[in-house]
Amino acid sequence: LQIGIVLYEHTQNVDVAKVHLQKTLLLVEQMSGCEDICCVAAVTLSKLLRGEERVAEAKNVLEKAIVRCSSQAMYCCQVIFQLASLHLALNDTTNALTTIRRGVEYTTTCQASVFKLFFRLSEGLCLVRQLQYTECLA
Repeated sequence: LQIGIVLYEHTQNVDVAKVHLQKTLLLVEQMSGCEDICCVAAVTLSKLLRGEERVAEAKNVLEKAIVRCSSQAMYCCQVIFQLASLHLALNDTTNALTTIRRGVEYTTTCQASVFKLFFRLSEGLCLVRQLQYTECLA
């Protein structure tokens, strides 16, 4: 994991970074209690894939990580926020809102009220952003 992060953040060798991050995700699938590692690897790999314009793969990595990290609220919420951010970067406000609302439902279930507040604030900002785009088109 650490090698993949260093290669991604401090070198131009994204191919080797991607291999290390993908291997990390494969290894943590076989271990229990590694939600933190899964979360960091998935978020970093999704950023790398987004930089390569492989958005579908980035979304898939994040979706799998959400399922894997669902027992740990902090990590699951971080991955959900990253997925919403990916949608927003693509100007896909509708899917970003759907993802954020998924986060609201998740935080309600696991009683993570601080994260629920962040998701509600993000939902409000997305709605404002959506309204601005709608006004610009008119």
